[in-house]
Amino acid sequence: MQNSKNKTNVLNEHIVAHKIMELISVGGGITINDILSSPRCGYIVGTGWLEAVFDSSTPYIDVKNHVSEIFSMTKDAEGLYLGAWSHEGKVIVEVSEGFSLKSDAIQVATHRNQISIWDVLMEQEIKIKV
Repeated sequence: MQNSKNKTNVLNEHIVAHKIMELISVGGGITINDILSSPRCGYIVGTGWLEAVFDSSTPYIDVKNHVSEIFSMTKDAEGLYLGAWSHEGKVIVEVSEGFSLKSDAIQVATHRNQISIWDVLMEQEIKIKV
């Protein structure tokens, strides 16, 4: 059973790494965990943990290894995800944290010096700093 689970983990890492490579050219973002589950509501705040920036010159294996590192850190951690979003032809990837309450997300984001949070249900960025 353990071997089957390891194969699933590696497959999921490849799926997410391919999606990140795709984001470099098409834009957008993802919030996802190691079992390919995404939040359906709430607010997402960047943590700055394991943050990396990738562009079209980044080797695929570097992206895949980074996904593996984040999934290892967030495995079985309630509310922690791999967050990735495109910005000016690059993709920023880091550990992101989910919150149920907007007020909690804004408070934590402000403490972490974040520019914005992500509203999952409305699928939109909420600026908290100008």
